[in-house]
Amino acid sequence: MLDGVITINKHGLIESVNKAACSIFGYDADEMRGANVAMLSPESDAGRSDHRARQLQHLQDSGSHYLVGKPRETMGQRKDGSVFPMSLAVSKIARKGHPTFVVVIRDITQRRQSEEEIHRLAFYDPLTELPNRRLLIDRLKQATVTSGRTSQYGAVMFLDLDQFKLLNDTQGHAMGDELLKQVAT
Repeated sequence: MLDGVITINKHGLIESVNKAACSIFGYDADEMRGANVAMLSPESDAGRSDHRARQLQHLQDSGSHYLVGKPRETMGQRKDGSVFPMSLAVSKIARKGHPTFVVVIRDITQRRQSEEEIHRLAFYDPLTELPNRRLLIDRLKQATVTSGRTSQYGAVMFLDLDQFKLLNDTQGHAMGDELLKQVAT
């Protein structure tokens, strides 16, 4: 199984883990079993461990299922301290007469990187890393709306590189690319 699976009791203590969860978080199964699930959250979330325990207890006492069955994205923390994006889904089952929460976890680092790359390619020039025409038009529309609302004005400056085509034709595209990078800087 590629997804990590962790079972947690109503007190927030980890009861079992699969190999994928161990791989995702960098712990051995023995290190995780019996530990509070808060160990898998970034330190900035450490103060939330009591909150998580209260949420689990609330699930137990009230039967409310607001955490159960609703996949969401959050941050996880590996044993080495690195923080990564993950998706998780919680299910509640009865195990030996006691409620147990089954958490299915997926590391979504690669997906997030791909989304960022798609955004970068859609809105930025790959050579100069400057905003492209699509982003320029979007920002101009925003500036126009803001200008109309605040009565503040701005300006757009166009820069023309004289004889750029001649440079490209005589010195090659590599030289033209280098000039564009320097102008962008």
